[in-house]
Amino acid sequence: MHIKLGSRQSHLAQKQAYMVKALLEEKGHSVELYLKPSFGDLNLDIDLSKTEEKGVFTSDFTKLLHDKKVDCVVHSWKDLPIELSGATDVVATLKREDSRDLFIVKKTALQKKDWCLLTSSPRREFHIKKFFDYLQSSEVEASDKSEECDTSFAFAKKKLNISFKAIRGNIPTRFKKFLEDNEADGFCVALAAVKRLVNDKSFNSDYPGLWLKLLKTCEWCVLPESLCPSAAAQGALALEVLTDRKDLIKALQEINHESDKQSVIEERVMLKKYGGGCHLAIGTQVFKLKRGDLKINSGYHNGESFHDIEFVPPMPYPKKIEKDKLWISTKNVKAVRTKDYQKLESKNSSILVTRKESYSSVKDQEYSELFTSGVKTWRALFKKGTWVNGCLDSLGADYYPKDIFSKGIDTHYWLTRSGVEGPIGFETLSTYDLSCSVKTSSFDGCEYFVWMSGELLLDSLKKYPELRNKIHFLGLGRSFDKVEYIINKGDEDTFLKKGVNLFAFYNIKQITKSLLKG
Repeated sequence: MHIKLGSRQSHLAQKQAYMVKALLEEKGHSVELYLKPSFGDLNLDIDLSKTEEKGVFTSDFTKLLHDKKVDCVVHSWKDLPIELSGATDVVATLKREDSRDLFIVKKTALQKKDWCLLTSSPRREFHIKKFFDYLQSSEVEASDKSEECDTSFAFAKKKLNISFKAIRGNIPTRFKKFLEDNEADGFCVALAAVKRLVNDKSFNSDYPGLWLKLLKTCEWCVLPESLCPSAAAQGALALEVLTDRKDLIKALQEINHESDKQSVIEERVMLKKYGGGCHLAIGTQVFKLKRGDLKINSGYHNGESFHDIEFVPPMPYPKKIEKDKLWISTKNVKAVRTKDYQKLESKNSSILVTRKESYSSVKDQEYSELFTSGVKTWRALFKKGTWVNGCLDSLGADYYPKDIFSKGIDTHYWLTRSGVEGPIGFETLSTYDLSCSVKTSSFDGCEYFVWMSGELLLDSLKKYPELRNKIHFLGLGRSFDKVEYIINKGDEDTFLKKGVNLFAFYNIKQITKSLLKG
């Protein structure tokens, strides 16, 4: 089939159109591109933060479909109006790129307590401010209080004052404005856009040295979805056609990624109840995970802020119980950690810190990137003056954003405790030892047990047989996979051969809200 594919003509839009073209050609179709600027591209004076209806970047192309000038249009899903025309529909979605936002700050700003950030997104304004307030909040673990802050970074010592200034334009224009604006300290952009353009030959020939200059003069981090959810459908590409083109719809289904399409649709449904549009300070994300669906909805609307996280497992959680029947390991287990020094073999390395204790033994060595397993560890390191490039949001290694700027990292280190192996693709460094003692008297009267460690759960089931007929909850990730494998393995000598009632959860706040009455 011959398909005429319409798209905006910015660097990013062309890159996305060529991605679709390549996939369709792999399926045996011939593809012709039709590129033109959209109304939004030609009218940069429009304030998108005050535009209640989406469509400034897409309506021109929907008209091209009606006029039969193109067969199909490639859109960024997040640019589409919540309600389509009815005569057209999005019939396919490519596999989604990383949906997170990339935050960039000039290194000179790290010595300042006042930051001016460039963005035209109310959502980003709300969540960036909220995120750095969280990183600098007074809430700290007891073990942090005795440690001294040994850095010159102002953010580790003084409260950040963040202000915002509007910015418009395509991706290179925004990067250029940011780097040339002496008043600008930072700005935010969709990570998907950077990942699609960083290796694009046409883009890099038109803007030589952009990424090198950025890396030399700036620090960056990937904002966590748990605190800074991105725009509904960010990172996803939509293929829109006339609803009567049955032949074309069948062809496009060949490159459709149904799971991502369903996530996007659910996010747009979540946003629709607020009216939809770029003017909203609302982020929504739906993750289709192996253990269930994680839904994040956060923002500010009609004078009220909200932050909701829901985890929906494949099988419903058991009935709700009273607080005294819920046992949580963090409150009933004493952990003692001892540092074990390890040497990083390469300065051009990326390291993943599973706990703040795993970082202390390598903090004086040189590395290129630093990530944490969750936001609490990020905050602990940030408050001590360490810049963190992102986290896994407690979702496991699949959410490690490797090689964002294609710097050719030599080694990816997984810093953890002794006896634990890192995931495939990482070199494991055991940077601390751990010993735990469980307060067994706390078991009395409890029906549900929430564990933060798979190894501790397995060890406790082996030592305390009375736990085997209880209902247990374990966080997402490799620990759950390991415990589930052992439970289901069914060896003759396994102490779990009768099985264990095991459910997954996202974080303590989510699981306590899901299980407790009232």
